[in-house]
Amino acid sequence: MKDDFVATTVIRSTGYPGKEARMELLSTVIEQLENMTDGHGIILFPAGYFNTGQEEASTILRWVEKEIRGKLAKIKWNIIVCVGIDGNIEGNLAKDQLALAVNTGGISAMARKFYPAKGEKGKIHRASNHLSEEQGYPRIFSLNTRRYYIAVCYDVFGIRKRQLKNPNVSAILNCVHGFYRREQGASGNAFFARHGFAGASKQWGSPVFGAAVFFDRHVPEDWPTGVYWNQGNKSTIEWGYSNNPIKKPESLCISISRSQEIALVNIYDLANCLGI
Repeated sequence: MKDDFVATTVIRSTGYPGKEARMELLSTVIEQLENMTDGHGIILFPAGYFNTGQEEASTILRWVEKEIRGKLAKIKWNIIVCVGIDGNIEGNLAKDQLALAVNTGGISAMARKFYPAKGEKGKIHRASNHLSEEQGYPRIFSLNTRRYYIAVCYDVFGIRKRQLKNPNVSAILNCVHGFYRREQGASGNAFFARHGFAGASKQWGSPVFGAAVFFDRHVPEDWPTGVYWNQGNKSTIEWGYSNNPIKKPESLCISISRSQEIALVNIYDLANCLGI
């Protein structure tokens, strides 16, 4: 792949294996993609990929930045890693939900969730709006001539629900937390693709790329991690995977024995996605 790419990392897991194991997986993804691509690109990881337990998410920022910078410095391509960090966790609720973009120069962008999911209203530390800076970093970053917007999980629903205007971005990068078995918790991966990914793409006229964790369940083979809306005024209720013009991308599967996690990495040629 020679043009700019976006690679989405979807993980099958039994739980959070710890920051070192997650960094090992991240490093392996970078190394594998260097051998498969000839261009610059973005690697997208899920929300809460790293977490700090009861401490604030910001306590791990510099460690994450340093580790990723070091790994990117060893490769020949200009790659940006976009990854989520959760912190200030009480029970199943993460009050801090951040996502950041890191390149060889360090953190270039950071986002805090602005649109809470059901059950989070009044309980999480939200961004004041969908464009607000986080710790002095912008929410939007650029690679070559294109601009990218970082969305933290349910933010894609906020884009549609609030009828926000596209701030001149080429694509939305959505760090999604995860999906569980129906009896264990949130299991609506199809709902998320239809109303989240497709809904935000419809609102902004740009593709949406997503990454998530599937806990104690298989990753559905047809779950789209790249979605582009071309259905006009059709309701997202009527949208199905067959309506998605982005074709199944090149992919690779990575297994990490240390954490017993399996990652499916889908690699999208961005020029093809934008040229649909």
